[in-house]
Amino acid sequence: MSNTIEFRQARVKVKRANGEILSVMPTHPLQDTAPTASQWRTVLEKTFSDRFHILEITDWGIQSATLYQR
Repeated sequence: MSNTIEFRQARVKVKRANGEILSVMPTHPLQDTAPTASQWRTVLEKTFSDRFHILEITDWGIQSATLYQR
């Protein structure tokens, strides 16, 4: 028996308030269209407590993961 989930994923380059630049790979719940920058920002706000600026978004599209149960 297996369980597969689908989601959207992207590489997002952000600049934090302290000047640090990071690349992160957040996931977004599955939807028909690619998430907007605003939707990615909402996801990232759960991770970063300080201010940040999105520099670049590379959307990887729909991804999936399968959990196999024995």
